[in-house]
Amino acid sequence: MYGYNYAKCGKGTLWSEEDIKGNSNAFKLANQLRLGVRVKQTADVLQNATLATEIGKGLGDLLEKKSTGLFHLSGRDPVSRTEFFRTMARVFNLDPALVEEGSVEEFLMLRGADEKSAANLAKRFPRNTAFSVEKIEKTLQRRMLTYKEGLAALAEQVAGRI
Repeated sequence: MYGYNYAKCGKGTLWSEEDIKGNSNAFKLANQLRLGVRVKQTADVLQNATLATEIGKGLGDLLEKKSTGLFHLSGRDPVSRTEFFRTMARVFNLDPALVEEGSVEEFLMLRGADEKSAANLAKRFPRNTAFSVEKIEKTLQRRMLTYKEGLAALAEQVAGRI
């Protein structure tokens, strides 16, 4: 899930220290790119990137329809973190070449696992956690946003803060 943290961010600009400190991990990483820092993101795992405001909208729509059951409320298409953040960089006029391909093992080591533990954990780490959104699209009678559409919507949401 990604988005702008309206609850915690101050009244500064999008890239102000106050806003970055209180913002989502996606914006914290984008700020690193803005500062010219190279970042590694997993290229070998597929996930559904989901815009936070779309989750709220989807939940509201499900409640309004009094829908019951299990739904995958997520972005429409699976994407690797590498491709997601390269696309986010392009949307926010940052350098996508600063987003380097990384592996699950590197991801786990960045979060504190030693090399042996990371290798063992990576063997069990699912490489495709993507959802099918067919049921929710049918129930809500609308398409869920692709990650590119979600990032474009996010750019519009924060346009006044840049």
